[in-house]
Amino acid sequence: MRNRYWTLPEQPVTGWPQENTFVLKQGAIPVPASRQALTRTIYVSLDPYQLYYQRERTGPAGAPCHARTVSQVIESRMSEFAPGDFVFNTNGWAEYALIWVSGGQAT
Repeated sequence: MRNRYWTLPEQPVTGWPQENTFVLKQGAIPVPASRQALTRTIYVSLDPYQLYYQRERTGPAGAPCHARTVSQVIESRMSEFAPGDFVFNTNGWAEYALIWVSGGQAT
């Protein structure tokens, strides 16, 4: 099984998003380390502010597009979450992503 995610193309994003504004890619499903949990995205929040992230390229090249998500914990190495739990996090436009505790709050 592979992790599918949407990212931006090499060229700058200008104007309103078009069909070629996003690129569907695949990669390995991340493996949680100590104090991390693997989550599967259930709901992606698509909000107008995300256009800023796309135009300004705030994330690293090739990374999933930014978005807040509702996700389900698949595998956990955190005492705070168990498989099956639902979390509100920032998986972006990705099928799977990791969460971890930073400053006492899950990221």
